[in-house]
Amino acid sequence: MCRNLNVKKWLYRFFSLFIITSCLYLFFEIAGFLHTEKLITFDQLVMKNIPFFHSEGLTAIFSFLTSLASVTFTSTITIMLCACFFFFKKRKEGWILALSVAGGGLFNYVLKAVYERQRPDIDQLIEVSGFSFPSGHSMNAVTLYGMLAVLCFFMMNRLTLKLMNGIGFCLLIFLIGVSRVYLGVHYVSDVIAGYLAGFAWISAVILLYRSMSVKKKKV
Repeated sequence: MCRNLNVKKWLYRFFSLFIITSCLYLFFEIAGFLHTEKLITFDQLVMKNIPFFHSEGLTAIFSFLTSLASVTFTSTITIMLCACFFFFKKRKEGWILALSVAGGGLFNYVLKAVYERQRPDIDQLIEVSGFSFPSGHSMNAVTLYGMLAVLCFFMMNRLTLKLMNGIGFCLLIFLIGVSRVYLGVHYVSDVIAGYLAGFAWISAVILLYRSMSVKKKKV
């Protein structure tokens, strides 16, 4: 029994490290192509065609969705959720969520400072500032909603609820990324890179979370 648990533990660690390295590899691959003609042409081609889909209804929907991953909103929600976790004696989950969101935000700040990519030179539907690569909103979506999906998965008992929860959060993360392109404030490559960096970060945090859980069980 103990041997099976050890095998499972090492397999989980291997899988987590595989996700982290794969996401980082793909991220740096995209970063390496930032100033190449192929990627620039692709990004600009997408951005030129986006205005054909603009409508008042879609703009209102995507503006709302994008606000769900703003620094102000994610910080506020994180503080409230962490307070709830602490209140219900789920301190480990509270600290892990805080680490995921705050650490992810710092990670994004560093990456933007390194690459200094300018935002798309088109009519933007909302006012933004700062650099473009990788998308901060995409990373925020992954570090908050992605981590919430994982925490709910481990805390819920029914498989149906776990699946519905996972699908719901994944859809939200995807739509937030789409909203950034639709609103004209990010290239597609910015959003994909934001997802990759975000998933690499939360995979590392989840690995820490699972290690803490195993140690607690041993105690």
